[in-house]
Amino acid sequence: MASDEVARFRDHWWWRDGWRPGTRYLTWHVLLDDQLELRAEVRAHQDALDGVEGLRAIPEHWLHVTTSGVGFAHEVTTSERDRLVDAARRALAGVPAVRGRAGSAVVHPEGVLLPLDAPDLVRVRETLRAAAAEALGTNRVADRSPRIRPHVSVAYADGPADAGPARIAVGGLDPSASVVVRALNLLELERDDRVYRWQVLARLSLGG
Repeated sequence: MASDEVARFRDHWWWRDGWRPGTRYLTWHVLLDDQLELRAEVRAHQDALDGVEGLRAIPEHWLHVTTSGVGFAHEVTTSERDRLVDAARRALAGVPAVRGRAGSAVVHPEGVLLPLDAPDLVRVRETLRAAAAEALGTNRVADRSPRIRPHVSVAYADGPADAGPARIAVGGLDPSASVVVRALNLLELERDDRVYRWQVLARLSLGG
């Protein structure tokens, strides 16, 4: 949905299918530890949104780019997880670092995000899905969406609120941060306290 079509926010933290307090999920994310330009761009947007009703800024430590889901942690055995990591490591060794750039902020029904013009992340995602099929079986590839829209979320909506002030707040900003993705991280993710937190289970470099 385009930003000018969003009139009101809705709560991002509703319980999606299969989720409840205590649920843990395995997923591949790009983390922003080494993305200094992008982190600075996110901070600038969060500063502009400070005080806008209905939004909660994402703590810097938990910024991420969602790349490919794996499945609920309780459904993946330790040996399956090890096979997944091994398959992904071999596959990603042939994929070069991904370069991209942040675009203008989008006001989404559940928050505000910065889209990333990084089309090669699609190739990375397909590589991870193929690794999941090899390690877990084709019928257990959780991430079946035909497309990926790379982005980093800036703030999530805490509940119903007018989205107009958020659009005004970020409308004058002109992002230009560059991104160089050199690694993917397998995470065990939780969202019990209205924030995504995780443990890093594996970190794999692109291009070996």
